[in-house]
Amino acid sequence: MTKNSSTTNCIDCYFKLSLVIIPLLVVFNNKGWLSAALIVLISILGLIVNKEKVEWLRWEKLFIGSFLAYFLMISISILWFGGDLRDLDTPSRFLLVIPIFLYVRKSEINPVWLLFGFVLTAISLGLNEILYKSLGDSKYLFNLLDHYHSGIISFIASIFGVTSLLLIHSSRNILINLLLVFSSIVSIYTSFISGGRGVWIAAFLTLMMFYFLNPLRWSFKYKFFIFSLFISVFTISFFSPQTGVQGRINDLVNNSTAWIDKGTVNSSTGQRFELWKTAFLIIQDNTFFGIGEGNFHTYKKTLIDEGKVVGNIINYNHPHSEYLATLVEQGFIGLIILIFLLVTPVLAMRNYINSATSLNIMSLVSLLLVISFHYIFYGIANGVFDHQSTTLFFAFFLTFGMGILRANLNIEQ
Repeated sequence: MTKNSSTTNCIDCYFKLSLVIIPLLVVFNNKGWLSAALIVLISILGLIVNKEKVEWLRWEKLFIGSFLAYFLMISISILWFGGDLRDLDTPSRFLLVIPIFLYVRKSEINPVWLLFGFVLTAISLGLNEILYKSLGDSKYLFNLLDHYHSGIISFIASIFGVTSLLLIHSSRNILINLLLVFSSIVSIYTSFISGGRGVWIAAFLTLMMFYFLNPLRWSFKYKFFIFSLFISVFTISFFSPQTGVQGRINDLVNNSTAWIDKGTVNSSTGQRFELWKTAFLIIQDNTFFGIGEGNFHTYKKTLIDEGKVVGNIINYNHPHSEYLATLVEQGFIGLIILIFLLVTPVLAMRNYINSATSLNIMSLVSLLLVISFHYIFYGIANGVFDHQSTTLFFAFFLTFGMGILRANLNIEQ
């Protein structure tokens, strides 16, 4: 594919550098997402300059269609139920990133830039958190809790760490593989010590999916190594008293048993179960269209007043499950659209899991699958699109990754 001006070459160079820097910016400062807004504007400029037409593949149409469908679903729900238009702020990110995809799909950006950005961020994030928890406050370290709560830190660290782990490959230089091993260890360890129990389950299920899909064509020896490394990091975390991992798991078991046997709701686990119970009670009478965006709290308060659920969940505005939240607020139709949004990248990747011949393409496919599977599995017991940071992470990096994939397919042709 050829470029028709030096402007597009400059934009491509800017994007390459951005793919290395932006993952670091968004992790260590939530204002780093402002750089994503600049990339949107530059993408629009690039589209004006580069008018080359590139054939649309079916999966591209489905991918963009899933973003549009999700935004329209939220918009219609707000208008239909007379909701607050400010609730469109977070889902609007799915619209804002579309120009990035439209431009990047016509670019000449090598996947290595995005892969390198993820690995560099995995190392930086992991070392920062490990040192911060070991040494305490320091002017040389960042307290990520100033920007994100611990669950989001655990979630993002897991995506970066598992990506690094899955990029290990026999075809790579031994030094690169050692760097990938190191980055995966420190970032996955950070995910464990940050306390996101739902993240741990999502990471393990993601690895199980890779065991069967095997986009990087691992031998059994490599599969064994990958799983052994992950389990080893978890084991070290579990038996290290200062990490709190063992306590978190014990609390999960004990608090789950207490809620099932006695209905005890004095823990985060018990409150989560009670929120799920609340969601199911609301769904019974509002199955098809839901109750509207942002109305969960009102219906929950009514159930509390009626004595159907306990009162100590009054301060929660989300049922702690992306699937239940969508089913409650947008009904069965909304749930179908949410699933469409989450699984479309996976369905798009199925075309290249077995057919890709370039290691860079296989690696990019793996990165996109890691992001998708984490959101699919983590969303079962947590909200993933109720925070701007996690919504932007999904929309921005999937958009960039899918665009780079399409661009490199053009180059290979």
